[in-house]
Amino acid sequence: MHVAADESLTVDGAIRADGEGRSGCQPGAGAGGSIRLEAPLVRGTGTVSANGGAGEVGGGGGRIRIDYTTWGEPGSDLGGNRNVTAFGGHGRNAWASAGTVLLARAGQASGDLYVDDGMDGATTQLWTPLTPLGFGRSAALTADTLTTDGGIPLAPGGLVGVTINPNLAQAQTFRVVANTGNTLTVDVTGGVSLTDVAQAGDPYAARWRFDNVVLRRGGFLLTDDLLRVDGTLSIDEHGLVSHRDATAAFDSVRVDLEAGSLVIGATGAIDASARGYLGGQHGNPDWFGRTIGNAAGSTYRSGGSYGGLGGAWDGVPNPVYGDASDPAQLGSGGSPGACGRGGDGGGLIRLRAGALRLDGTIRADGESISGCQPGSGSGGGVRIAVDGLLTGEGTVSASGGGGEVGGGGGRVAVTAGLCTLPADHVTATGGDGHNADGADGTVSMPAADGR
Repeated sequence: MHVAADESLTVDGAIRADGEGRSGCQPGAGAGGSIRLEAPLVRGTGTVSANGGAGEVGGGGGRIRIDYTTWGEPGSDLGGNRNVTAFGGHGRNAWASAGTVLLARAGQASGDLYVDDGMDGATTQLWTPLTPLGFGRSAALTADTLTTDGGIPLAPGGLVGVTINPNLAQAQTFRVVANTGNTLTVDVTGGVSLTDVAQAGDPYAARWRFDNVVLRRGGFLLTDDLLRVDGTLSIDEHGLVSHRDATAAFDSVRVDLEAGSLVIGATGAIDASARGYLGGQHGNPDWFGRTIGNAAGSTYRSGGSYGGLGGAWDGVPNPVYGDASDPAQLGSGGSPGACGRGGDGGGLIRLRAGALRLDGTIRADGESISGCQPGSGSGGGVRIAVDGLLTGEGTVSASGGGGEVGGGGGRVAVTAGLCTLPADHVTATGGDGHNADGADGTVSMPAADGR
């Protein structure tokens, strides 16, 4: 629905576009719908919702956008905007993910994004994805079309309005006006064409940009592309950011985030643990773990390696790789044991911020696994660059999984204008295995006084 008011919009009752909940032999509930509200003044004590239906198999949350100039005073501010919701349906048999709420104040470039699933004391079960294009390399390019490498399937018409960068080595972006399952058509009326700034084979991604982003009440954001936040990204109340799992066919995954200010509360996290290269016999039919380039890695009963070597019970771990000062790879998977699959490696997190307050967790640990001496996954990669102050009492880790045969530690590199985060809160330890340990990875960070 679309409601526009010339002077003010007062909501003391309810505006709803909720999905229908259903029961009876596990039927799927309906998704929340779409709500667009526009008014110079928005106020009230009521609710605005595009929640997914619950029942037995939940429906996904919908989308809400509110354009305004002035938000109501406390007591008439829609519960501090917490009454504006696009919760996922929490079905008895299966949950769906939350949708999105965008509050766009006059004068903002992009608006404030809220990812919120109404949880109390826990993270929701299923992530909310920003519509994905994914990191890839173009298969073909014309003046106004880009053919993807097919790493992430696209819903025809699903990327209309999304901004893309066809060559990550430069800054020019384009808005998608149409798409098929593998080809994007972009707007080139500004005079610059795709072929002016890119060629086939260049790395591409979508670029999501907001003024501010808030993850709260268990909101779980999955990002497959560039995420840029001009103001503050706040992750608290069991909020979580991650990237999708690597597969045996697709390894171009990472959290790639830039913010003016990044605030991670005590229960908030950016966590890419066990989202790196696959362990043997886990979505990977081979008897070895996967490693850099999605190639064959650690062999029977050995852990994955990245910054440190994986442990070995019978087999041989893959060699270490990467740059200790600029982690840019996923962690490696461990090999299977006689009766258990190998553990997956840690993922990749790359963050840049003007300032970072870390009281929660930034983590890309390898997966711990057990069952007749399988190898655990290595730690992944974490790169944090802070222009100003990095402070807080939280932790950063890219440690190897433990279990029976430990994975090697990953790589962590931190730079900051001034750092007061304790050095012992940043780790890339090898996995402590019952039968064999992984070796420590690498940590590069400034001293606690910033020098």
